[in-house]
Amino acid sequence: MKKKLIEKLISIENEIAGEKGPFLLFGLFEREDSPNMWDIVVSSPWIDKNRRKTSEYIIDKINSELTPEEMITLSAVVVLYPTNDFVRDVTGEVDEVEHRSERLTNCVFNGITMKNAHIITSKNA
Repeated sequence: MKKKLIEKLISIENEIAGEKGPFLLFGLFEREDSPNMWDIVVSSPWIDKNRRKTSEYIIDKINSELTPEEMITLSAVVVLYPTNDFVRDVTGEVDEVEHRSERLTNCVFNGITMKNAHIITSKNA
């Protein structure tokens, strides 16, 4: 993953956190079964009961900052509630980090093997 893209996503995460409140998790995950494609996974207490509304808000922010070339490397924006097992596993395993990138390789979270991950924010709930 290109450093410039990570820097843009850190900036987007920071901007959203300033507008809506802090994230428990904001990260990019490259699943082993989906090479060269990245999922953005987010979780926060402020996530609306309608996760679609939150997803659309985040996608709009990403679309306004990323180039088409950067966008094609993203496969999904996944919005999860703080009680989700995947969120609890990541935030329980990863040292707390906020507004920067912590790179992990060959890790397993909640039974899902990740080839790579860039954790921009992870906080214990």
